[in-house]
Amino acid sequence: MSKGVLAKTWGKPNVFKKDREPMFGNGLVMVEGVNWTHHRHMITPAFCPLNLKGMENMMVESTSNMLNRWAIQINLGVPIFDMENEIIGTAGDISAKTALDSWEKTQLKSSET
Repeated sequence: MSKGVLAKTWGKPNVFKKDREPMFGNGLVMVEGVNWTHHRHMITPAFCPLNLKGMENMMVESTSNMLNRWAIQINLGVPIFDMENEIIGTAGDISAKTALDSWEKTQLKSSET
């Protein structure tokens, strides 16, 4: 039984592909098969616990800022907002901060040698 389950190609439903492609593009969330394997192999080192530990504060700060914006809007009586843009913006903020931090560390290491 498990052999059959492991051998089956599950894939993503077409409705998921059509609905989510504008938000996720051709990134890891959307691709399948060989492309998924390639994407996953490329990003795996970035998600090792040691690397994530160094990014933790930046992620928490960006997420807290987003949640604070939501709380302010709700308290002002504006409980409706574009959650997709908020999440994409926060993910972009986290990506920019962590990428810049990684770049700065690389520059420091290269200047020390």
